[in-house]
Amino acid sequence: LSTRLGVGRSDVLMIFLQTMPGIAVNYYGDEIRMVDTYIPWKDTLDPAACQTNPEVFNDFSRDPVRTPMQWDDTKFAGFSTGNSTWLPVAVDYRINNVKNQLAAPRSHLKMFMKLLQLRKYEAALQDGTYDSAVLNDDVVIYRRMVKDVKAFYVLLNFGKSKYTINVQSVFPEAPKMLTAVVTSLNSKIDERRPVRSTEVPLEREAGLVLEANFEAV
Repeated sequence: LSTRLGVGRSDVLMIFLQTMPGIAVNYYGDEIRMVDTYIPWKDTLDPAACQTNPEVFNDFSRDPVRTPMQWDDTKFAGFSTGNSTWLPVAVDYRINNVKNQLAAPRSHLKMFMKLLQLRKYEAALQDGTYDSAVLNDDVVIYRRMVKDVKAFYVLLNFGKSKYTINVQSVFPEAPKMLTAVVTSLNSKIDERRPVRSTEVPLEREAGLVLEANFEAV
């Protein structure tokens, strides 16, 4: 995910994946924004690539997406206690690993875990209605809702510019105040903070999940 669409957009794409209707499929490493590792021809092991040649092998090799999961900053990223691994560990494993992200105040992994909890326990994200609007070339907003019970408003900015979003202009029934329940790392909104629905600040390449609890109104 991070290699194909950019590390900067990883948070936005993960929020999108986990809040849309249907089944969410994650490939290992997406939880911590792992990227593909270049494996040169001489070290390539994928049979599909080995049957080609040094000029085109990389178009066929699956080795770059099969490197060891980065659990911690120890030898072989905590993936193995052996003397070697089938494929090399990514060079950034000492910084980008599960242990570090669990210890950090905010991380992609912690955001991912919060999204899973919402998806597991919130009926609006399981069976709720889905309505969406494209606001411009960068911003998409959609609502997952169980009528008269709860709604989640998801704001995603795939672009490089900042915006102020009026949720009520798209969904007039949205209450004046919403609660931020999931925020991407580059968002300046703190989780559990109340947000005015008519002026939601949305940073570049940022995503927000805002909650409205109609039963509490």
